[in-house]
Amino acid sequence: VGSTSHSTTAGDSTWKFGPAGWGKTLLFKSFSSLRGLFDALDLVGELMTDTLGDVQAPMIVALGNESSGKSSMLERLMMLPILPKGDSMCTRLPIIIRLRHACSPQLPILEVRDLNGKVSHSKRVPMLDLRAAVHAEMAAVVQQEAEDLKNQGLLGTRPGVSTQKQIAIALSSPSLPNMDLLDLPGLKTIAGSDEADDTPARTWELAERMVEAYRDRAIFLTTVHSAMAPTQALGVQMLRNRGLLDRAVGVFTMVDELTRPMQRRMLMRIDGQVGDAVPLEPNGWVATMTEPVGSDRDEAACVGEELNSAFTFYSAGKGEGKRKNRLNGLESLRTQAINEATFF
Repeated sequence: VGSTSHSTTAGDSTWKFGPAGWGKTLLFKSFSSLRGLFDALDLVGELMTDTLGDVQAPMIVALGNESSGKSSMLERLMMLPILPKGDSMCTRLPIIIRLRHACSPQLPILEVRDLNGKVSHSKRVPMLDLRAAVHAEMAAVVQQEAEDLKNQGLLGTRPGVSTQKQIAIALSSPSLPNMDLLDLPGLKTIAGSDEADDTPARTWELAERMVEAYRDRAIFLTTVHSAMAPTQALGVQMLRNRGLLDRAVGVFTMVDELTRPMQRRMLMRIDGQVGDAVPLEPNGWVATMTEPVGSDRDEAACVGEELNSAFTFYSAGKGEGKRKNRLNGLESLRTQAINEATFF
């Protein structure tokens, strides 16, 4: 499957599929309409490789500053609490989630791979244990790389990021669409006091590599804390440098943490009315929130309640038409990207 694209008309987005040199392209209006195709292709993918090349589903790549809400956003899109997040669990290596529609649910498969896709080990993990298993595998990988860096005489005692390995998670269920998602380590300009000095540079280089690898089949969700100017956001800068702003959806996060004046400033950025706004044509920006939830509550229930809280928060806000849709960010993203896959 050679390439993907999408139109700019809401409700009429299309994805193009066709192997190089085939001479024609298949058009699909939504991920839902691709379900039957990928159900069949997943069964015979290895046999078709020589003929069609890689069988690939559309991909969503989350890119942004460290602690800008990438993992939380992806979890809410998937409605699955499986990604590392928080001060002690932030993403330290690329994590690819492969969602597939299936007639019956299967135990998730967790793999550790190199960046070329070679699997070093694989195991099935119960869903309730998946986040802990992902965290444990990630910690082991980055700890080993940190020790390798120390042996090379580089500074730092805390693991930074892994630039050699990635985690792949395969999930199959009747409730899932056919889609791939990629969570990348957060971008930063200054290393932590106990990190290797070159951690920001290594993180940037890793993100650039992954963005380039998926540029022809991905939609990029670039997260920006709602108090930050888009012109200062590292994910926006990377996509601009690589000529990919037209394949990006901007996501303002943690809007519920803003004061009223700061919310008004964010609205002006969405509408492109201030100098530090970055228009993302044709897809634009949405706004999302971070509703605090108790740590003693069921993770899956919390994800659902966060979405419901976001819907209530934005429905009570002002604005009509396009602006109100933008403010109801996660609900809009999830409904369109997951259920119908119409990207604005």
